[in-house]
Amino acid sequence: MSYVDHADIPVVLKKANPYTGLPGQVVLSWFSNELVYSAATINVRMNVVMYFDSTKLINRFYTYYDRSGIIDATNTNVLEN
Repeated sequence: MSYVDHADIPVVLKKANPYTGLPGQVVLSWFSNELVYSAATINVRMNVVMYFDSTKLINRFYTYYDRSGIIDATNTNVLEN
């Protein structure tokens, strides 16, 4: 597994995010995760949002990635069962 094409954008929210109800500092992060499974190599694009509290510690961590490449390479969808 390797971690490439990384980008972070720090953001200060002036109002609470309607989805989380949290104000404050967040970091939006994008990167590719190259996974090797048997003979297949899969590039999974990852999206992450980290919320920080007033002491600058991570308060919440949200992540999203498209599992379709993993499903194709493994020929299995573990979340269906």
